[in-house]
Amino acid sequence: MLHNVGDDNGSLPSLSLGSLGSRVGETHSGQYDLVIGNPPWASGTGLPDWSQVVERVAGIARTRIRLETAPKLPNEVLDLPFVWRAMEWARPGGQIAFALHARLLFQQGEGMSEERSTLFSALNVTGVVNGAEIRHTKVWPQISAPFCLLFARNELPPPGAGFRFVSPRLEDSLNSAGGLRVDANNAEMISSGQVIQRPEILKILFRGSPLDLEVYDRLMSRRLKTLDELWRERFGENRGRPRFAGNGYQKLRKSSRIRKRGDGQPGVSASYLGGLPELPPDAMRSLLVDVSQLPAFSLPRIHDPRPRELFHGPLLVVQKSPPALAGRIRVRVADDDLVFNETYYGYSANRHPDGKLFVRYLAMLLGSKFALWHALITSGEFGFEREVVEKFIIDSIPIPPLEDLKSSDREEMDRLFEAVVREDTETAWASVDAWVISQYGLRERDLQVIADTLNFNLPFADNRNAAQAIPTHQEIADFCSALSLELRPWTQRAGKEIDVLPVILPVVSPWELVRVGNTHTSSKLATNQGWPEILRVADRLAATEITHPDPATGSLWLARLNQARYWSRSQARLVARRIAWEHTEFLSGLAVK
Repeated sequence: MLHNVGDDNGSLPSLSLGSLGSRVGETHSGQYDLVIGNPPWASGTGLPDWSQVVERVAGIARTRIRLETAPKLPNEVLDLPFVWRAMEWARPGGQIAFALHARLLFQQGEGMSEERSTLFSALNVTGVVNGAEIRHTKVWPQISAPFCLLFARNELPPPGAGFRFVSPRLEDSLNSAGGLRVDANNAEMISSGQVIQRPEILKILFRGSPLDLEVYDRLMSRRLKTLDELWRERFGENRGRPRFAGNGYQKLRKSSRIRKRGDGQPGVSASYLGGLPELPPDAMRSLLVDVSQLPAFSLPRIHDPRPRELFHGPLLVVQKSPPALAGRIRVRVADDDLVFNETYYGYSANRHPDGKLFVRYLAMLLGSKFALWHALITSGEFGFEREVVEKFIIDSIPIPPLEDLKSSDREEMDRLFEAVVREDTETAWASVDAWVISQYGLRERDLQVIADTLNFNLPFADNRNAAQAIPTHQEIADFCSALSLELRPWTQRAGKEIDVLPVILPVVSPWELVRVGNTHTSSKLATNQGWPEILRVADRLAATEITHPDPATGSLWLARLNQARYWSRSQARLVARRIAWEHTEFLSGLAVK
């Protein structure tokens, strides 16, 4: 049955709420086994009588959970009120399914993390398909916004409740035909309690893996202060914002306003910046900026005033948009005063007792792979909707106190900084990466996780292509070596030796195959013809991975899609965990002939 709950002539504002308003009354409460929909995703619409929506949602929430305040519904988003109303319309235990904007999953600011926690407290979510990576494809033509599919039962989450979190990956050949791969067997299981208590967990597992979550948890266990907290402690605040830090100037534009107490012209005079050296884009090629070689700032007017002290040296300058090829946030240091525009963030350490050392220290930390990884897995926009790293995400990066550095670490930092100044290469920065993770108490294998995540999960075209590329023979060999190394402690307990070897397939296939087995039998069975049935099963399941025990040969077959993202060393560690959990008998040697 269809119900017309709209307002055809638009003359009555209260009716413009449609099914969110009073036209859908108590007669619909608890009447439906299934409520399914694709509500509007718009936000900030200024909908008339929005207060009615807020009041209705608050009433629904109060009947389900204890709340001190009503659900936030940040920025007046339209899709989330429909989910709350669905709890009213569906019978207890009924099914609810919605297509929603993916900000529900990932956005951190504007109260969305609180709304996410409240919603997952009030509804037993049973599954989430995250479509953020497959927007702009024929999977859902003409949809450019990141989206998700939410499945739930209309009840409070019982103790231990959880759901499968599936993130279909971009696969050009499959997506161009309108298809997607939903590999539920290898999806992450997340408890409702984790989402309620940890607003960042969904983003970490979308752009990373359980290994990234473990690295993040070890990092957080140190309880380091963030850059924002350290900066405010050192330099103070002005009108609630940290002093001596912020965006660069904006050029005059059509929207530049004429100030009531100004000079009658749009914008403001920029004479107070006149003659100072200005940072051009090509100057970002060198870590240490030689201001004597830069052009002078010459604009007569700018859009809004920027504090003069923001441009005092020593200065750290951070580029908003990380270059795709660099794989790291681009930072530069200037020892003298320097003007920069809105495409950069600046941090002036002029009032620090050792400002030059401080900005060099921050340059090493923020220019490392660690910093970009932290931004990727925690930002509510970067790697989700935008390719820009917001300043508040940079400010949220934990920073080991400079005062805690040992004298040997300071000497090493100086050496690394000068090495990058002399030759700004990936080799020089790799040494910085290793030094930085040691300051955070992380290990070399943690850096491998970080590098793999950045290589395949950054939101740039080169990284998307690298993720889908056919793995090289060396990458497969490295995967096999890492998998063998991870499994060895398990087999050694039973006095067995294990080997992992790639299997050469006689036909072109979208799969790569390896055999895990006893050292004495693996090499003899490297061309065994048992693979066709394994691959047929894998294709039928739309899987990314399938394991098949073969007791007759004392082997375990492992098939994975031949996309490089599934053949990294970090992926080998995850595979080893699954084998150890699901095939303990095989590893103990009971199945080895």
